[in-house]
Amino acid sequence: MRLRERSRTIRAVAAVSASGLVAAAVLTGCSTSGGVDVAALQRSVTAQARVAYPTLGVVSSRCGTPTTQRPFTCTVRTASAPITIKLTPGAHGVLTLDAEQAVFTTQAVAQFVASNGSVPSLPSCGASPTIVAVPGATVPCDVNFTDGSKQAAQVRVLDGAGNVRLDATPPPGAPPAPVSPGGSVAWSPIGRTVLGKPTTYGGQASGVGLAWLDPTLLHPVLVAGTSDPSGSPGPWGGQVPPGQRGALAAAFNSGFKMGDIRGGWIGWGTVWRPPENGDASLVVTSNGQATVGVWGRDVNGGPDVAYVRQNLTPLIDGGQPVASAGSPGAWGASISGPNTWRSALGIDAHGALVFAAGGGITPAVLAQALVAAGVQRAMELDINPSWVSFNTYQAGADGAVHGTKVYGLHGDDRYLSPDSRDFIALLVRAVVQSGATTKLGGPPLHAVIKSPTT
Repeated sequence: MRLRERSRTIRAVAAVSASGLVAAAVLTGCSTSGGVDVAALQRSVTAQARVAYPTLGVVSSRCGTPTTQRPFTCTVRTASAPITIKLTPGAHGVLTLDAEQAVFTTQAVAQFVASNGSVPSLPSCGASPTIVAVPGATVPCDVNFTDGSKQAAQVRVLDGAGNVRLDATPPPGAPPAPVSPGGSVAWSPIGRTVLGKPTTYGGQASGVGLAWLDPTLLHPVLVAGTSDPSGSPGPWGGQVPPGQRGALAAAFNSGFKMGDIRGGWIGWGTVWRPPENGDASLVVTSNGQATVGVWGRDVNGGPDVAYVRQNLTPLIDGGQPVASAGSPGAWGASISGPNTWRSALGIDAHGALVFAAGGGITPAVLAQALVAAGVQRAMELDINPSWVSFNTYQAGADGAVHGTKVYGLHGDDRYLSPDSRDFIALLVRAVVQSGATTKLGGPPLHAVIKSPTT
């Protein structure tokens, strides 16, 4: 047989069959004055495939009848999936093998997924030890985080060189990604980052310190103090325990002592006291989504409610301070008059919590600062210098987690040892970063061999 055709490149095409992924490789270039030795050709293709794909367990090849006008095919048998290779006749008696499917191991996929998770995870990706896929194919992954949560993701193959992208599916009920901290405040990152993104932004307005907490990266946990609420509901004993500190990003004071208010407290499966209608409430669902609102109007109970902390009535409603914000006596007894340390917590239009604290301020000044930060609804938290505090946390050079005081008069490591009062801890969410890219595996099959003749 004579093969007379100029060398040209045909890109690989793959299909998914009932037996698994079938990748199509391409061989280009062949011309000879004699017939093709099919048996020798099959041995040559097998040898080239073994060199290109050492992890596939290449067994043998079977080639169809050569043609002088168009590519012919060989099927390479492997331990994982068959590979269809196309051969295009070329000049000077050579065959140029050129395949564009990506080949990489499931272990490499899992490591890629794990390295783009916010907390440690044990992902399971793909159905076989080695994956053969063409551009556009996806590898499904189930990501099981060490905190017990789960998330679906997939690795999309971008090209035959093994470049891939990670596409993550948001967990059910997760908040949409906020654009950025808002309002008229000049914000800047503070504290730790997760997946290359700041978890917290700090700012100032009217002499009040502000902290904006990214709801896509953080979720609040209501922690009982050792004596308030009495009986210390929950297992943490008034502190963030060592086993949880790796995910700790920030923590701040809660509301008034429970003996000084009528409001409710729910946490850790315990209704310590039922919530009161009309009271300002921090509500956190089981998936970590948080909001601040009026109980019975903006927020209500339900099976997905994990934490509720009430304190007084709203300080901001509808994006504006309430009328009573100008009456300091309605906002708790101060040891130093109306101007004292005060704190508050609000929710902005993006669903992000905003903490505020300042010394020597009135409720009205506190509310004005929150409005400047774009807060829509807010509640006052604790007051007076003994209780107000906001700290960030991250691992130090010694590998241990340490705190940094941002607002208040307490030490850096408050909430890392037992505290008598309840507080709110912000832990890193278990999420997978979507859009990350990398290269997995090696280059595709590409080789030039002499056409064996009879």
